[in-house]
Amino acid sequence: MKKQMLHTLKIGNVELENNILLGPMAGLTDRAFRIICEKYNPGLVFTEMVSAKALFYHDEKTKLLLNMKDEKRPIAVQIFGSDEESMIYAAQYLNDNDIGDIIDINMGCPAPKVVKNGDGSKILLDLDKVRSITSAVVTHSKKPVTVKIRKGWDNEHIVAVEAAKIIEECGASAITIHGRTRSEFYAGNADWDIIRKVKENVSIPVIGNGDIRNGEDAKNIINQTNCDGIMISRASLGTPWIFENIKEVLKNNEPRAITNEELLLTMIKHIELEVEEKGENVGIKEMRKHICYYLKNMPNVSQLREKINHLETKKEVEANNVKCFAVQGDVTNFKDCEQFVKQIVEEFGNIDVLVNNAGITKDTLLMRMKEEDFKQVIDTNLVGTFNVTKNVITYMMKARNGRIINISSVVGISGNAGQTNYAASKAGIIGFTKSLAKEVASRNITVNAVAPGFIETQMTAVLKENIKEEIAKKIPLKRMGTTQDVANVVKFLASSDSSYITGQVIHVDGGMLM
Repeated sequence: MKKQMLHTLKIGNVELENNILLGPMAGLTDRAFRIICEKYNPGLVFTEMVSAKALFYHDEKTKLLLNMKDEKRPIAVQIFGSDEESMIYAAQYLNDNDIGDIIDINMGCPAPKVVKNGDGSKILLDLDKVRSITSAVVTHSKKPVTVKIRKGWDNEHIVAVEAAKIIEECGASAITIHGRTRSEFYAGNADWDIIRKVKENVSIPVIGNGDIRNGEDAKNIINQTNCDGIMISRASLGTPWIFENIKEVLKNNEPRAITNEELLLTMIKHIELEVEEKGENVGIKEMRKHICYYLKNMPNVSQLREKINHLETKKEVEANNVKCFAVQGDVTNFKDCEQFVKQIVEEFGNIDVLVNNAGITKDTLLMRMKEEDFKQVIDTNLVGTFNVTKNVITYMMKARNGRIINISSVVGISGNAGQTNYAASKAGIIGFTKSLAKEVASRNITVNAVAPGFIETQMTAVLKENIKEEIAKKIPLKRMGTTQDVANVVKFLASSDSSYITGQVIHVDGGMLM
């Protein structure tokens, strides 16, 4: 009999409309984002991780995480902690205040600040602790209790099956398993086979989690593991309609195409909800990370992101009688570049300095890389540099003066596994820089490149803390760089102090490449 992939799911006495769940993500799955996702009807949504200890000590900011006004039910509240007293208190607090419909215990979070206190995935190193925490919460909760775990702590401590059996024995109503160890964080491929093994060893519902990015992934994990439901986490960021699309694929239908208009309207609604929840100042700052996700596959992403992230800076600059003028365009579109360069020249009369800094990554091994991922990185990073420079250089040639600074990367020099597209684009920028420098030197135009190493940015924020530490050890200056380190070099190259420097690639890497 063919397995029904999309179906209702019962967790304790709570019946879910479907088995596609929005997972908990700290700092992301707040009320605003949950409401946005609820439009596309996931079977269950989770709050952000809530500290049981913070509730125990009556922290008001933590209580705000539990606001569920105007939301669809059911909602699961995820709590974390490693001592019974605070976990029991949290369960009773949720009971007494009728908050949420399901309590989920986090035994999977890999974040250093969580595990250093013995919480999250650290609990998996002590199966007696798994038992005592689960039993304590189940005993004192009036709501169904679920537990989220990982494969284990590391490859020497693969305990998912044993932990799942204990969790079931303690009376939990469902288990979610992420197919990675704590030491893997989110690197590599999730091990779906461990989800299958857990499913084979318990009778309560098992929710599969890890590397489910689309409907086909959803089909595959259900077929391979026989799991009762799936949990979508990072794949929902910027694409809350993923729940609707997955459901259609599981019904063997074509998912509905999402228009740019719907994307932008969704983003605007998200901003409104975030401001309503947290006020304009905090709400806008909180939305910055979400906006980056919404815009990652949209034209004009680099310009829009830059504008959003520097609204306050712009105000500060203008307060010092320095004029700022923002224009918007897609660096991969030559006509767009032609138009916004004209706008800038009309506003200021000329362009003296050009910094080509638009860049994206789509990292994976070449054997897994999609054609569109290679092309998109090349188009943004390398073709974008050509498009903007081509339109700016005409004005600099006429003025017989100019500074062009292209942002490359040490990866464009040394290469890096999993970044063939990025390395190719950044190496191309270096060749572009040296060639153009020879072409325009006679017109008093300098062209240089800056090659940053490991810099603390949103791109490197996804790296595991232990990886960052290992990277820092290999850097002679024993630290990762900052954006200010890069900005200082760019500032120098833009100034008259660098007038006798052209065709150079300046490393800002703490001595990584010498």
